[in-house]
Amino acid sequence: MNKKRLCLITLIICINAIVSAQGVAIHPGATPPDNSAAMDIDIPGKGTLLSRAALTSVSLASPIVNPAAGLIVYNTTPANGNVCPGYYYWNGESPGQWIRMDNQPCSSPTVTCQTGWNITAGPTTGNLGCVTFLYRNNPVTYTTVRAADGREWLRQNLGAERVASSSTDYLAYGDLFQWGRWDDGHQVIERLGPSSTSLGNNSSASVSTGGAPKRPNDVSPGPDANFYYNGSISYFWWGNGISSDLYNGTTTADVTAGRGIDPCKQLLGGSWHLPTGGMGGEWATWWAAEGLTTGAGARLAAFNSTLRLPASGWRRPWEGALSNVGDEGVYRSATAHPSVGNHAMHLYFSNSGGWPEDNFYRACGASVRCLRN
Repeated sequence: MNKKRLCLITLIICINAIVSAQGVAIHPGATPPDNSAAMDIDIPGKGTLLSRAALTSVSLASPIVNPAAGLIVYNTTPANGNVCPGYYYWNGESPGQWIRMDNQPCSSPTVTCQTGWNITAGPTTGNLGCVTFLYRNNPVTYTTVRAADGREWLRQNLGAERVASSSTDYLAYGDLFQWGRWDDGHQVIERLGPSSTSLGNNSSASVSTGGAPKRPNDVSPGPDANFYYNGSISYFWWGNGISSDLYNGTTTADVTAGRGIDPCKQLLGGSWHLPTGGMGGEWATWWAAEGLTTGAGARLAAFNSTLRLPASGWRRPWEGALSNVGDEGVYRSATAHPSVGNHAMHLYFSNSGGWPEDNFYRACGASVRCLRN
């Protein structure tokens, strides 16, 4: 028998495809297709694998050329915050669009971010997303979350290796920024343990400001700037500030004696930014929306919130050492103190209480969380 004919017969026997006026059936037996089906596939223990594609946007047909209305693909790659893995069909309208078949936001309370993903957190409190950006000139992907205030926040501190698994998860502590400073290297902290106040060898160096306070335009350009300290309060980093000083620049071109770069704007772009502080600020609004206590137990309450804030401690401005690691959390805001020139507003919490409208020296190193409009 001709080998090609033998192969064809063998293939037909193996798949048991039955063609009738009703349609095509692919069954292990001789069951005809259902009368309502053009194709009826039923192989126990097996699924049907449809075509896969790496969509780039819901509004672009690419990589499919001239898709027909109703065409179904399984998207394999998240992109642009509005495309995530799952089944999509082309609606065939003008202009056309890929429609996710489960009609759900491109996020999930259980999403596990993978390198390179960008997924906007869904509209429900607790929905998670992902964002990819460069930190210390290296690509990182962080988890985001829709908080109780309705805003999307990073669920990780800048410089953290992961989302905190406890209030004292030192791999989630991250780096510590002086007020008005950006991702210039001064903030880098190598953590050595849940309550360790020792600086690892890869931490940024501490350098005295000398006989005068330093300001943003005094920072030397480059990726490895120093953490500034001084034993005299008068000579602290930005120790001669005023209430109109700004922490909202985007690039080094924005830097002046009275304006620093917001690291959230610098790194994530778009509408990402440092939260505002003080009465009525974004930290206070978030704290109230989450229903967090200002009394005893605030440290654990901050961790159990949607943001999973760890007690990362802070860096002292008078010699550059770490302080209260595992006991306190100090989180930067973009807001200068309204009357004390060397202070800025921030979120503070400890075992004894939480104060979303607190303030302290601009020169101390504090954690950074970003949010976007």
